[in-house]
Amino acid sequence: MHPKDFFYLTEEYFRDNPCLTEKGTEAMDKTTSRGYGVMSIVINGVMVGVPLRSDIKHEYSCILDYIYERDPRTGKMQKQARGIDFTKVVVIQDPARHLGEPCEVDRQQKKTLKKINVGSIRVQLERYVRRYVNASLTDCNRTLNRREYRWSTLKYFHQELGILKQD
Repeated sequence: MHPKDFFYLTEEYFRDNPCLTEKGTEAMDKTTSRGYGVMSIVINGVMVGVPLRSDIKHEYSCILDYIYERDPRTGKMQKQARGIDFTKVVVIQDPARHLGEPCEVDRQQKKTLKKINVGSIRVQLERYVRRYVNASLTDCNRTLNRREYRWSTLKYFHQELGILKQD
């Protein structure tokens, strides 16, 4: 990956995909004061955005660096992982309208991105999406209810991923 592959999602993206920000959903923490930076990548002919997030506490991601922040409740310093979070991947239906300004990644993250094999991120993401699609097509609730997919944003993009339920 290269820092030029990172963009902010536009407000138009969130207007076109209201399911991601509806009250009561935990899909995306979108506020007007904070941009939502994503790494754009094409998987099986579909452009997706994999968000940059902090405080990642699961393995379904690619950790780029760690920061230390003070816990507001305890006052103690806590280590937080920052990186690319596969569980919050979104489909970019219209890149011209949905991808905005380039998103800057900090110096440490750029350094890590240079070390990481770009192909390995793509392979991990393709595997994550493929497993979700296969589980959805076969109604494999055992897979879909695992922590890996329980809160995945992929559930909002079945049409784009070719997951059509038979009636």
